[in-house]
Amino acid sequence: NKEIIEVFNQLIQKGGVDITTGIVDKEIEFKNLTISFYNKENKIAIGILRNNNIILNPNFNERVTTEDKVIYIEKSKYTINI
Repeated sequence: NKEIIEVFNQLIQKGGVDITTGIVDKEIEFKNLTISFYNKENKIAIGILRNNNIILNPNFNERVTTEDKVIYIEKSKYTINI
């Protein structure tokens, strides 16, 4: 959705956070995935990419499989020198 991308571009700029995707190595509930991603990698899971469909903010009991990609935000590696 073009409008959503424009909002993200304005809210999330270099030097802040990045939106990216990752994979899981086993089937897991979204709630447990969210907790694990944050505790282990300081990343916040916000959705799933499944069969080219984006599912943002899924139910916590949604099963994430190894076929899915996890959409998450993380602190940007890009730094701004002032």
